[in-house]
Amino acid sequence: MPYKINNTSLTINPSSGRWVPREQLGMDGGGHPVYSAVREFELRWDLLGMSEFAALMNFYQQVATGSTVVCELPRLGANTWTFYDYSGCTVREPEGDVFFEQHATNVVLLISNIHTVGTE
Repeated sequence: MPYKINNTSLTINPSSGRWVPREQLGMDGGGHPVYSAVREFELRWDLLGMSEFAALMNFYQQVATGSTVVCELPRLGANTWTFYDYSGCTVREPEGDVFFEQHATNVVLLISNIHTVGTE
């Protein structure tokens, strides 16, 4: 999969990726839901060996810390499998669940602050 951050491909392809459903912030005067103007995208690895997890952490530290980044993600609302460069994004440090047989499970890399208005 061609997921990229700052034009650098991920070192290990994720098991899955998804646009995180936006939380409803309230209702407007017309009874319509109000959502945040920004979205999140989640990359998930079901099971990573320790060296793979370390490589993902290293990728995060080299590419995604300290400032905003450009993320190449599936275009939201597209009717074909196309990727789009979303700028001004922030990336959270990879997190995982419990360790199992010397592997990290359910590792997630969350990309936030994604502005999609005009790209849908």
